[in-house]
Amino acid sequence: MSYEVEICFDGSENFFQGHFPEFPILPGVMQLKLAHDYAEKMLGREIKLHAVKKMKFVHVIRPRDRVMLRLEEKGEGSILYVFSKGDTICSSGVLAF
Repeated sequence: MSYEVEICFDGSENFFQGHFPEFPILPGVMQLKLAHDYAEKMLGREIKLHAVKKMKFVHVIRPRDRVMLRLEEKGEGSILYVFSKGDTICSSGVLAF
């Protein structure tokens, strides 16, 4: 099973405030929350995370960036997530639940 959603931030979101004042970026913890929330939507049920594995942050996500979040079930209890801008991967990891 897989799931894909396009997300665009307008910059007014509170998680950009203070992270960082001169160069706002999407915090890693918010990326994990979004991946978790959309994983629950994909599966149609609540999941409790036990770990995040193989987490990588490669390129920053800034206000007004249009990003694609791709989720792919990788067997019982794990989902691969990838945030990308076009062909550029921004971050990825595996949610273990």
